[in-house]
Amino acid sequence: MNLTMGLRKAVAFGGDAEWGFASNWTAKAEYLYIAAAGTGASVDHVNVVRAGINYKFGGF
Repeated sequence: MNLTMGLRKAVAFGGDAEWGFASNWTAKAEYLYIAAAGTGASVDHVNVVRAGINYKFGGF
């Protein structure tokens, strides 16, 4: 088995937000966009969206 690995040029950017809705609870949303140069003239695009709820033990 012959595995070859190479480097590809890529760009990535994203953002997130988190909101405290109770004393120890928060909700969050995140977005990530990646564009990587493929083989030849193709470009691979990836969009990632994540959401979640957090419970913070103790409190500050």
